[in-house]
Amino acid sequence: MQDDEHFRTEQLYKAEEGEVWVGTKHQGLYVLKNDTLVAFRDNHQLSGVRIRSIYKDAEGIVWVGLNGGGLHRIELNEDGLSAASITKYSSENGLHG
Repeated sequence: MQDDEHFRTEQLYKAEEGEVWVGTKHQGLYVLKNDTLVAFRDNHQLSGVRIRSIYKDAEGIVWVGLNGGGLHRIELNEDGLSAASITKYSSENGLHG
């Protein structure tokens, strides 16, 4: 992790499985699992903007809202640290801007 003004925690979400999802100001998404903080492997699609919300639903889909970057639906791979698929919803898909 970087130790600068841009690595600032914006959101925390504790999932039922016990892991904690950490959304940052400009450095993407991280997962605290088994006392280890690891970067989400597909952060290139989430970094550069503030993560404003995180939610993991009953099917294991992670929803991430970005400030000015829309809503991302992340279907996780079995490792829980990378995406099988990411779908972005924005004003182009009908979200209110």
